[in-house]
Amino acid sequence: MTIVAWSFMRSVSRGLHAAAIVGAVTPPARVLGFGSAAALVVAGAICGTLIGGSVGDALAIGLITLGLGAALLMIFFEVGLSEDRELARDEKRRRQRSTDGKRRRRRPRRPRRPG
Repeated sequence: MTIVAWSFMRSVSRGLHAAAIVGAVTPPARVLGFGSAAALVVAGAICGTLIGGSVGDALAIGLITLGLGAALLMIFFEVGLSEDRELARDEKRRRQRSTDGKRRRRRPRRPRRPG
């Protein structure tokens, strides 16, 4: 486990993580994930109405909490993926600029005034 974590951290520090994650989640996988979370919420609501007593209430609370929690985690994951895509895009632009051969000249700075 520590070797995996170490290699992951090394890849993150090298900037390889963003490029590896960018295309990792396909649209059908997203639909399946959000659909599963919605199904848990619906199952919790159905259990709460059909099963009486404290067992039905406990199942409803548990399943709805699981479903909403999964949906929230997936939303955070999507935000992270969009940030990784943006970082990868910026890195690609930066690399293209550096390989173009045309470097912008910096204007010479004025010397500082003493005092």
